[in-house]
Amino acid sequence: MSGVSHSGPAFNFSEIRQLATVKKGFTHFADGDVLMAKITPSMENGKAAIACNLVNSLGCGSTELHVIRPESEILPTFVYHYIHQESFRKEATKNMTGTAGQLRVPASYIKTTEMALPPLDEQRRIVAKLEKLLAKCEASKQRLDKIPHLLKRFRQSILAAACSGHLTADWRTQHPNTEPAS
Repeated sequence: MSGVSHSGPAFNFSEIRQLATVKKGFTHFADGDVLMAKITPSMENGKAAIACNLVNSLGCGSTELHVIRPESEILPTFVYHYIHQESFRKEATKNMTGTAGQLRVPASYIKTTEMALPPLDEQRRIVAKLEKLLAKCEASKQRLDKIPHLLKRFRQSILAAACSGHLTADWRTQHPNTEPAS
């Protein structure tokens, strides 16, 4: 599950094993499959990915993954963005089964979920526009994340200027007859 991101469709395949060692106890997938975490809290956090560039076009991972294999007229990125929506995840959460702490989205929910499916060219346009907007959102978030550090540096420079007298130097020049505070 550690290779599945909650912030983008990239998947980290850091380990290569022989097929015989992973035949049992793993979820199997192939290039182009959409992977989605099924267990809480990973699913609610949006852990999902698209399998791509796999050795021999095959991969395996945690049994806590749903594998969604889009048909040829469905873009994996379109499906990825669909399941990554907050509204989809909220509805999936309502359908979880199991005991507290071990809740999972059942495969039946994934199989019976319906989604509007535009023609392939329209899917491409939607995905391109969506990824362009998401890139802008990420760039904005990165800039916003820098603000606390900038504010801290700004406060420090104001304090330094106040303590050294630079902050009120012009005022003191304009009011030479004013007694100093000390």
